[in-house]
Amino acid sequence: MTAFGGKIEEENDRGTIGMKAGTSNGKYQELDGKRKMIAAAGGLCAGFFNGLFGAGGGMLAVPSLEISGLESEKSHATSVAVILPLCIFSALLYGLDGRVQIADALPYLPGGVVGAIVGAVLLRKLSSAWIKRIFGVLMMWAGIRMIVS
Repeated sequence: MTAFGGKIEEENDRGTIGMKAGTSNGKYQELDGKRKMIAAAGGLCAGFFNGLFGAGGGMLAVPSLEISGLESEKSHATSVAVILPLCIFSALLYGLDGRVQIADALPYLPGGVVGAIVGAVLLRKLSSAWIKRIFGVLMMWAGIRMIVS
């Protein structure tokens, strides 16, 4: 059991560790070979882009989680748990290399905390269709912004 109430891995009847994906009814299904590959590739890509660009890993984590069997709402929430350690690790590496000054980040933290709270509350209240629409618009805006600038 994790701090969030889910199982990350569990010993199966063969004595091996298997990855599990949560479902809406709170039960976990063991990931098959294809889904394990998708999860591993999604994690690799999310970590790579998060480390390279300092962001963007979540935009890759969400679709990977959905393909692995998680519902939309759960995928968006779980992507935070995926991205948090990646962000911490990337920030540490950037800091050790002298490319991060904590003072530069401090002005963004109060608004970021408020935004995180509002977003987490809205995630519970919005339908899956609206979550996908908002996420899609955000991805398109980010893509257009990067192409144009």
